[in-house]
Amino acid sequence: MSSDFSFIETGGPEVQDYVRTVRAQFGPRAQISYLGEAGWFSAKVFVEAVKRMGNDISRANLLKTMDALPAGLGAGFTSTMHFAPGPHDITRCLQLGKVTSGKVAAYKPYACDDENFDR
Repeated sequence: MSSDFSFIETGGPEVQDYVRTVRAQFGPRAQISYLGEAGWFSAKVFVEAVKRMGNDISRANLLKTMDALPAGLGAGFTSTMHFAPGPHDITRCLQLGKVTSGKVAAYKPYACDDENFDR
């Protein structure tokens, strides 16, 4: 299996914070998943951008601010992020995972394809 996000079962402190927070809110009904993790991370990125926007709360400033976010923002969730103007393919990396006893663990580190296919 492959993923552009850290695997939930073996992810670091940031991923485990997502798991703990969702389980604390929803208890045994908590649905912990790749999609939830991606949504959680997306919300963190959006909040960080809004904090940096200052008083100009506009679509144009949001895009400008997000294009200038630091690469380290994905730490713990993804490989190095690439925030920049133009096509917003912020990560082109996947890691391979191996399922053992019903849990996914990273098998190979992130491999990235930084070739740009824009025409």
